[in-house]
Amino acid sequence: MVQEIEKLRISLSRRMSKEAILTFAETVNGCDCDKILTLIAEDDKELSGNAAYVLLCAQKSLQNYLLQHTEFIMKIVQLTPFEKSRRLLLSLLEKLPPDSTNINVKFLDYCIDGILSAKTPSAIKVSCMKLAFRQCVAYKELLAELKMVLD
Repeated sequence: MVQEIEKLRISLSRRMSKEAILTFAETVNGCDCDKILTLIAEDDKELSGNAAYVLLCAQKSLQNYLLQHTEFIMKIVQLTPFEKSRRLLLSLLEKLPPDSTNINVKFLDYCIDGILSAKTPSAIKVSCMKLAFRQCVAYKELLAELKMVLD
């Protein structure tokens, strides 16, 4: 297993074209997904971004697996220093079906902080708005609070 992770690490740590990412994503299965998911938390900017991009491109075939790891992905979004990885992982979370019964309060706070921060890039702000709304929509009080933030 360690050899397999190293092979993935080597493959994903170089600069890759969109076509190469799409080709790579077509070959990903549930077994690879565990390994790729660990790579999104790496300190290597290229590796982390490529791993996130592969998961985003493969999300339709891996949706059930990724749904089980939503909390981990949310945690990495909050911790990663790389904007590319953050943007791709937020896009991945947007594409997954929402779970309106469970709210991740830390992630909701992260989204609201991202909306309010002048330093947050526009694409990340928009994703934060969408994800915050999806978490708040089932709760009138939270929705009212989000509306105040957006006004």
